[in-house]
Amino acid sequence: MSTSPTMPASTASFDTSATYEPTISPSTVLITGSATNAGNIASIDLYDNGNEIGLITGFRTSNTGWSETATLSPGSHFITATVTELSGATYGVFAPYELVTGIKNQPYIYQERDENGDHLVTSVSSYDASGTLVSQSAVAVNGPSAAPFTVAFDPSTTFVGATEATITGTTSAYGSAATIEIYDGAESSVINPRTGALLGSALALGYATVGPDGTWSFDANVSPGYHQFTAVATSVTGQESVAQSPFALQTGIVGKPYVFEEIDHGSSGSVAAKTLYAADGSIVSRSNGGGATVNGGGGTGEVLQSQYNDVMTGDGTGSTTFLFRPGFGQDEITNFNLTTRPNPMISLVCRVRNSPPWRRCSTTSRQRSTGTPSFTWTGGIRSRWTASPRQN
Repeated sequence: MSTSPTMPASTASFDTSATYEPTISPSTVLITGSATNAGNIASIDLYDNGNEIGLITGFRTSNTGWSETATLSPGSHFITATVTELSGATYGVFAPYELVTGIKNQPYIYQERDENGDHLVTSVSSYDASGTLVSQSAVAVNGPSAAPFTVAFDPSTTFVGATEATITGTTSAYGSAATIEIYDGAESSVINPRTGALLGSALALGYATVGPDGTWSFDANVSPGYHQFTAVATSVTGQESVAQSPFALQTGIVGKPYVFEEIDHGSSGSVAAKTLYAADGSIVSRSNGGGATVNGGGGTGEVLQSQYNDVMTGDGTGSTTFLFRPGFGQDEITNFNLTTRPNPMISLVCRVRNSPPWRRCSTTSRQRSTGTPSFTWTGGIRSRWTASPRQN
């Protein structure tokens, strides 16, 4: 005579989220749930990646809530539970989230990644050390509704010191970005081009700080020598995106009137421009290195538009507008105001995209030299700006 397996008489579940408890420790969470017909439950065992982290007993009422405080090691945590009833029946329960603790080099240290019934991440909530919510993505970060996962460098760096620069960039889906790790080396020296695997010889520098608007930054402190950089972004679902810096740095230079050189590359990989910096951060010189020469002379009200690293020459009438494309590199303007004014001047005028009217930026550059004046703009206007230096 056969016997049927005992069917569960209770129902237990996790709440939709855990509660971060930074006042206890940076890796402590309160895990909660509820149960119906709880008088039939002998115990609930909680597990973190298969390792037991708590045992809940003492169920007496028909319907009740339950909780357990757990301190988790740095890393990702998949929380599950095994419910054991008084009859001996058991069943498993999965938490509808993944917890990530001990995050470093970010503006947050703890994340909860909520999942749907198919275990796909649907939102990411990031918290700082005080328990304050830093950012929250309510958009699915994988599956068909997800935005493409990308990472990119800005066109140039910011000089900090003879062997240090601030590198910046963007990621298209910051809510899903688990990490952006920066490596010293070209992409071919970091990623196997055939398999896409990370090479064991790649020199990791550290993790970028990702802002709530999708921008990221990293302070690269490197040894004297030649350096190109690769960013490897990894999403919460394991997706990877790789980008190589469009520039290289020659740092710690001695015996020269400069200590730091930035070498900008064009889309073809050829050198487009070189900028040399003194120890105090001032620019010693800049070479155009292959940018186009854009000549004026088309008459009153002419607009000259650059691409990257272009030399734009005005018509000498004082009425030419020089328009830098969004996200421009380093451009030169010459022959921009050969009038009787003693102090030729270019003012940088800009507007936020889709937010007219024009307004003056905080930076105005004046050229007070005699003869044929020239102007070199090396600012870091991001692509959300459209900038037009105009003659006065």
